[in-house]
Amino acid sequence: MVQLNREPAEHVTGSYGALDQELKDIAERSSYTVPTWQPWRDVTAPHWLGLDWTEARPLSKRDVVNSSGVHAFRLWREDETEARWDRTIQEMGTTGSISSRLFTLQNEYGEDVRFSVVDLDGLSSNTQRRSRELNEVRHDLTGAHYLATGVPPEAHF
Repeated sequence: MVQLNREPAEHVTGSYGALDQELKDIAERSSYTVPTWQPWRDVTAPHWLGLDWTEARPLSKRDVVNSSGVHAFRLWREDETEARWDRTIQEMGTTGSISSRLFTLQNEYGEDVRFSVVDLDGLSSNTQRRSRELNEVRHDLTGAHYLATGVPPEAHF
């Protein structure tokens, strides 16, 4: 029942039966779609968490990404000796300006670091609600990464 920018049901006075159901209904209508969590172990997989990530590319090829819309991104260093399921994400997040964000990341990490993005469809047009949805996506990705690898992304928040 605890969600971003909301209080737990226990902090609301009154009867919990009807109120609890009403809060659950509001949460379901007001939240971004929860990932499917399949597959969840390989944090660099093309369909990690059931999302349709772009092909992994070095940041030097960042200009091939369609820059319209709102995106989630992930960035990692690829080590040939490392098994796919042992990889960890360097940085992940959400942005409304993927071209600008990837340019900044390239300046910070170099051209050879790999990246992948996913277009986040279905976000609210309401600014406050959209901001909360983007926070939910970031937290879902970070939490899934932690469960899969045992560590948060290196540049966590």
